[in-house]
Order: sequence, then C-alpha cells, then structure tokens
Amino acid sequence: MNHIALDLKDAFRALWRDLGYTATAVVTLALTIGATTATFSIVNGVLLKPLAYRESQQLVAIREVEVELMNRFPVLPVNGRHFEEWRSQAQAFEALAEFVPLSANLTGAGDPVQIDLVRTSGELRISNFLLWQIAYAEIWVTEVLWPDFRRRHLLQAIADFQKRERRYGGIAPA
Repeated sequence: MNHIALDLKDAFRALWRDLGYTATAVVTLALTIGATTATFSIVNGVLLKPLAYRESQQLVAIREVEVELMNRFPVLPVNGRHFEEWRSQAQAFEALAEFVPLSANLTGAGDPVQIDLVRTSGELRISNFLLWQIAYAEIWVTEVLWPDFRRRHLLQAIADFQKRERRYGGIAPA
C-alpha cells in the first residue's frame, strides 16, 4: 500500500511541474467523458429504452411497396383506400393506425415558413412517440373528457385560441 502512495505522490509532483501537460490531460479527459456520456444517452434513448407503449415489443410498421415505382420512389405513403381495406380485413393485428408525415408552406405576415404536419387515421394520440412532428402545433388541454365535452367547452377553446399571440394569424394590439 505504501508503494501506491509513493507512486501517486510522484505523479502529482510531475503534473504540478508541467501545468501545460496537466491542462491538456484534464481537457482531453473532460471531452472524452462528455462525448462518451452523450453517445450513451443517444444509444440508450433510441435503441435500448423501450417505447412508451404498453407491450411496445408488439408494435410493428407496415408499408406498401409499388415494384414499378420502387427505383424512383422507394417510400410512398399508404393509399387511404388500401389502408381501410387492410383495417377491415386484418386478423393478425389487434388494431391498425396510419400516420403520414407531411410538410406545408405557411404564408401570412413576413416570409413563408415550411412547417411539418402529420396526418393520422385517428387512433394515434400525443405521447413520447413522434413528438418532434408536432413541435409547432398549438394544443389546448382540458380537464373535460370526450363524453362530457360540450359546445361550451369548444367555444372556450376557440376563445382561448383567439387570445393567443402568434406569428401567423394573430391580431396585433392597436
């Protein structure tokens, strides 16, 4: 044990004598530890951590492929009629839901802006899945659930939206 203490004492003396080397070693260690932590965080969040769904291992993605168009368009959105046909005849799946990422140009005051949209078949809800696709969506949250949601709640939501300050569609104060 005494031998280790002497080695550490010599190491600290050497580091104290050459502060440039010490600073380089400390910065290198800090950057390496930071890069390793960032890499693990990404791998953990994307690959290792399960999706925020009950029985997420049963979640699958299916797509439609047109062989004639495959070279020019490798990924096509699913035809709506085909999706409805799949849904009506599906026996291997508990449920089917569709989502199609889209983009649109929003014009109004100032320069046009390209925004991301998602068209769904109605079964997908906001969760930890695909949150980035609704980053600019305006959401109104209410304590009232569907069976009890009435016209007055809708009017309250519309009034709240009309009061919001936004870049496009907002009314500037006079």
